[in-house]
Amino acid sequence: ESRFDVAMDCPMANVDVHLSLADAHGSGGTDGQLAPAPGTTATGVQVQLLRGGQPVRFGQSWSQGWSSKGMQAIPFSARYRRTSQPLVPGVVKGEAVLTADYR
Repeated sequence: ESRFDVAMDCPMANVDVHLSLADAHGSGGTDGQLAPAPGTTATGVQVQLLRGGQPVRFGQSWSQGWSSKGMQAIPFSARYRRTSQPLVPGVVKGEAVLTADYR
C-alpha cells in the first residue's frame, strides 16, 4: 500500500466542502478498484484506491469539512489487487477524478 496526498487549493476559508470520486475509465466498483487506464499492459491485477484505509466508493460524496484558504492535503492510498484474469506482468495504471462541491 502506498500513501499519497491530493493537493486542493481553496480560494476561500470557511466553506463547507464535499468531495466525491469517479473512475476515469469505467463505472468503478464498490471496492475501489479502478478500471485499467490507457497504457496498462498487465492483466490479472488492478489498482485499488483507499481513503482512511478503506476502499473508496465511487460516486458517493463525503464531507471534507470546512475549508481553509490556500493549499490543503487530501490523504489517500493505493494498492494492487489481484483479479480473476490470468496474471501477466506489465504496467498497471488507474485514474480517478476527484470533484469538490463547495456549499
